[in-house]
Amino acid sequence: GRAGLFGDYGNSFKPSEAMSLESLLRAMYLSRYGIWGNVNLTDKEIIAKAKDLGWLKEDLKAGDSVNRELLAKLLLRSIQLNKVAELKDIYKVNFQDADQISGDALGYVAISTSGGILKVDGQTFAPSQTVSRAEAATALFRTLGWRN
Repeated sequence: GRAGLFGDYGNSFKPSEAMSLESLLRAMYLSRYGIWGNVNLTDKEIIAKAKDLGWLKEDLKAGDSVNRELLAKLLLRSIQLNKVAELKDIYKVNFQDADQISGDALGYVAISTSGGILKVDGQTFAPSQTVSRAEAATALFRTLGWRN
């Protein structure tokens, strides 16, 4: 918050609110390229930059909410672990709801949870659960540690 990454509510962070795709991608972009000269990018420009960088491959809109599965994909793509995460038939997770995780997201979930980027309470991952702004910001912060 102090870095100016989540400024869509002015001086308020609103940690319990649902994380929107645009807000997350903007924070990811600003954390990588800095706020100077980038804070006035439009939603459309942020989405386009995320697609150009290979972070966003899905056909989603700026206001769409981010679920846990998508969060794992976006963050790992941003640190270029997508090629490893997309390897087939080498990942297993021990969540009670593992059958609800999309096949193309299994590697992303396995890496992000075992690597400490996403924290899981209990034995369920809840892949379709919308993430809060606090959860997304915390995961982004942890991801930044993987970049260095």
